[in-house]
Amino acid sequence: MNDRTMLRPATLAVFLGLALCGAAAGAAEIKVNHDWQADFTRYKTWRWRKGTPAPDPVADKQLRDAIESRLAARGLTRVESRGDLDVVYHVAAENKIGVENLAYKQPFFEGRATRIRNLSVGTLVLDMIDASSGKVVWRGEAHDATTPAPSAIERMIDEGIAQLLQDFPPEE
Repeated sequence: MNDRTMLRPATLAVFLGLALCGAAAGAAEIKVNHDWQADFTRYKTWRWRKGTPAPDPVADKQLRDAIESRLAARGLTRVESRGDLDVVYHVAAENKIGVENLAYKQPFFEGRATRIRNLSVGTLVLDMIDASSGKVVWRGEAHDATTPAPSAIERMIDEGIAQLLQDFPPEE
């Protein structure tokens, strides 16, 4: 794969923590990279390959549904065996402590404080693998620290996957 990656501002920030841990949001980092020599016009079908699901089974199903929907919208047909592409995703989530330094400055008063909060840090890696060669031809990664509301999870997952797959397949 080529070392060139595209960083995108994204709503995927929110989706990620939601999908991964069920956790409002910071700024997500999204990277998309692909094999610049791959002929993406020849990929018509795809199948799932076992990966690492999200810890929350409901969020994991929403994630799979969003990926399937976006690939279908791009003309790719899901098959049970012998697809042109194998699609696999890996989700990782962990809890961390976030520390934020706050400064207050007003006439006749200046102070400092520290805010400490628990964050869910999530990472999603989505790979498209050429089934005939076994080589990764496209990879999307999203990483963020989030804490979302449960009612927004499905919408955020759908918007996030839409943004991650926005330029798939890549144009020559």
